[in-house]
Amino acid sequence: TVTGYDLKWSAASTPPDICDIAGADDASSVSLDFSGAGVCTLSLIVSDPSDPEDCTTICSHVVTVNPQPSCDFTGDLNACIGNSRTYTATAGAGHSYEWSATSSPPDICSIPGSTTGSSVTLDFTGAGTCTLSLTVRDTNDPENCASTCQQIITIAAQPPCDISGDEVQCAGTAGTYSTSAAAGFTKSWSATSTPPGICAIQGPTDGSSVNVSFTGAGTCTLSLLVYDPADPENCRSDCSLEITVNPRPPCDVSGPDPVCVGVTGAYTTTVGAEFSRQWSVSSTPGGIAAIDGPSTGS
Repeated sequence: TVTGYDLKWSAASTPPDICDIAGADDASSVSLDFSGAGVCTLSLIVSDPSDPEDCTTICSHVVTVNPQPSCDFTGDLNACIGNSRTYTATAGAGHSYEWSATSSPPDICSIPGSTTGSSVTLDFTGAGTCTLSLTVRDTNDPENCASTCQQIITIAAQPPCDISGDEVQCAGTAGTYSTSAAAGFTKSWSATSTPPGICAIQGPTDGSSVNVSFTGAGTCTLSLLVYDPADPENCRSDCSLEITVNPRPPCDVSGPDPVCVGVTGAYTTTVGAEFSRQWSVSSTPGGIAAIDGPSTGS
């Protein structure tokens, strides 16, 4: 502190006008406002009031004015429940980092590891929005040279996946299978079997339902992949339905042929009791033959 002398402060800069004295310029201290990056030279003239022309000293102090650090980060702004994502700051060397995350509804996203590195990992546990915030500080002047930025991440629910349809089929038949997944989701159906080649999807494989044909006995696995077109890599679900394909039941009839009017003929089948049997008779001309007794036996 200088006492008994007259003081006069001034400021000049390169480039011009990036620093100004805020307030009085003749006190023992001054405040400087810095509005741009560059070099500011603060000068002080100290004069003896009894002889200001001859007793004068000038000194100066050079202040380097750094730009505020850039604040930005990269990473996926769309995610799905159960996903993890990595976000990376772009500021580069010479900076420190402070990350934080908030969400609506609360607690659906969190940073499981360090919050002071150049990148962080976020875990998403619920649907909603997550706000990821970053503060970047210049390590040479961390208190004054700091910038904050944030981005909003949309977290979608995993798409639903279900298949409805007959789980038991017979060789030589076809069945329709459907899903309740909404029209806004993309769908992809596929079918595999043991033994191979006994079932196949007939027609489009990207609709809310498919038609499957069964050509042999075995097991057919019908699979469905459902994904959100806004984030197909991360928001996807799959499900499957196992379909048992039985062989067609045997069918044979033996009995007298030809027969005579007025006689009764007994006709049998070798089809076992594990199958249900239903007999019927028709004739030309009509009404010349009829089943006498039960029509469901062997």
